[in-house]
Amino acid sequence: HAYSPLPAAGSAAGAASTYSYGKSIAEIEAELSEEQRGALRASSEVAIDFNECFQKLYEEYEEKRGEIAALLEHFSERAAVIGKTIIQELHLPYAQKTIRPLHSGKGIAGGEKFMHERIFFKFAHDYLHIYNGDEYAQKAAGHELKSLNQILPIAHQGGLHFPLMCLVDFLGHRLVAAACLPISNETLVYGSSDGARTVKQDPRVESRMNQVATQLNIKPHRVRDVMLSGPFDLEAHLARDGRVYLVDCHRLFPPEPPLPNIQACYLYRLLRPELVIANSVPLSSDAFSYVASTEEDEADVIKATSHLFDVVIPAYLRKNRSGVGQCLVQQLHMHGINLRFLGVLYDLRPSAGLLVEIFARTLKQLMRSSMRGVRSVLEEDHLEAAVRHLNFFFGHDATSKRYLQSIFLPSIQLRFPSTRLATSNLWSLARPRVVPLFNRIQVLTGITFRREC
Repeated sequence: HAYSPLPAAGSAAGAASTYSYGKSIAEIEAELSEEQRGALRASSEVAIDFNECFQKLYEEYEEKRGEIAALLEHFSERAAVIGKTIIQELHLPYAQKTIRPLHSGKGIAGGEKFMHERIFFKFAHDYLHIYNGDEYAQKAAGHELKSLNQILPIAHQGGLHFPLMCLVDFLGHRLVAAACLPISNETLVYGSSDGARTVKQDPRVESRMNQVATQLNIKPHRVRDVMLSGPFDLEAHLARDGRVYLVDCHRLFPPEPPLPNIQACYLYRLLRPELVIANSVPLSSDAFSYVASTEEDEADVIKATSHLFDVVIPAYLRKNRSGVGQCLVQQLHMHGINLRFLGVLYDLRPSAGLLVEIFARTLKQLMRSSMRGVRSVLEEDHLEAAVRHLNFFFGHDATSKRYLQSIFLPSIQLRFPSTRLATSNLWSLARPRVVPLFNRIQVLTGITFRREC
């Protein structure tokens, strides 16, 4: 699967890290060996300058929406082809890779990064053990898309820009792919790139950010000695092409109150944009962060989260009873309800649609986790690891029953806690729903089966 921005209902996002998506090709070349420089130049010379094409179209957003969609489709297709190769070669020695990382595999903070055809690639892996696993690092990468999907229709009004970006999901891994931008550490004018040790603000950007924050109901708040509208690690760069670019937007929307038994969950257990926008007061992106959270900010988020459970979810259940699959997902998101609360919904009002979604999404994560553990270039080896879960889940023997209770049920409770499911016989619940489960798993994983299956 490759996910990318679409003008109406798709997704877009930007990010920055040790090797920023914004580093120019010339700046990256300066840190590479001569062999790496030659390979980078060769791939760049024949490549489309996706960033310049996208930014010119985005400056005429309302008139060029169709052309933007076509460019994004082309970018996603190209990123998916390159990303598939990078993922398949993940465990090959450096010298055997056809697309080589920017460092020679000696180990760098944040993991391996790649540049090919003017597109920057980075694995969404939990290299620094911040997220409590790759699954949650992938969720953080997904928040990049979610955040800029909300900014997309409004940022151009204030002259703000962002990287052309997509996510490539393949063999259990996730790659973030972004067009190279003409920015560097020296072009940072707003926010922080060093964990809030230094925080910048620029009046040329402040009013534009305030406009975006107002429309998204994000609360301006003090970080160190400056006021920011958004998380402290969201960066705005005044680039060499004269444009202002936003990068690293994954924490734009506030987190739910942290749970004591979940590591760093304020980084990825975020409130839905729809809930934040509809809230009675603006909410701070940095609530519960280690840098810029206040008691007032935290109290506002706690109240908003209580409103979700006490008002929004019950109101949704009174009006919606028949949603299944993607229709169910869209209904929940429109009401500002995160999918991690599927178990809560099932406890309040059990339905076949909720059960299928819980089972299918749990299976998806188990399959993806097993595929990430395969150290092979062969796609068949990864699929074998994934299909093993399907055979256990859809089987009819005692081994399958043990799998459901000892492996599958704990996995459900980790992702979609449910009191009702904790005491249920999963075997009896799953049997009548084999066909919709089988179909939903194919949609969620991108794995398709032969007709005889």
